[in-house]
Amino acid sequence: MLPPRWGVAVLDEGHKIRNPDADITLAAKQLQTVHRLVLSGSPIQNRLQEMWSLFDFIFPGKLGTLPVFTAQFAIPITVGGYVNASTLQARRGMLVQAAYRCAVVLRDLISPYLLRRLKKDVLGDSLPQKTEQARPVLRADRGAARAVPRLPGVW
Repeated sequence: MLPPRWGVAVLDEGHKIRNPDADITLAAKQLQTVHRLVLSGSPIQNRLQEMWSLFDFIFPGKLGTLPVFTAQFAIPITVGGYVNASTLQARRGMLVQAAYRCAVVLRDLISPYLLRRLKKDVLGDSLPQKTEQARPVLRADRGAARAVPRLPGVW
């Protein structure tokens, strides 16, 4: 599956690669392509590491390794979000300020690569109904089989 060099890789339902250790994530990151896109309605649900996994697919190394990203961004931002967790007012203020600084740096790093649309921004009623066409590819047809890669957990 992986030897061809693709011009573009577009992952629809990109949230499926949020887990950096999942087989599908590891397989997707092995795709040899110049351009990569991720489409997702819910890119992050619980942890900033999920966002790291998506960005590591589209721009490998942009946010550093996962341990570096966790230490420099995820932990400070998460800890700073728990402003009532500490009893010392000065300590809480420092944590919140550190979290804010980390969040601003992270926002500045990723914002050039994000296009976010809200449901209210989409033309809702004027869009045609979604149609799907499923077409089997016979493995006997070697050319077609090479053109449609198989990822673990897909199909």
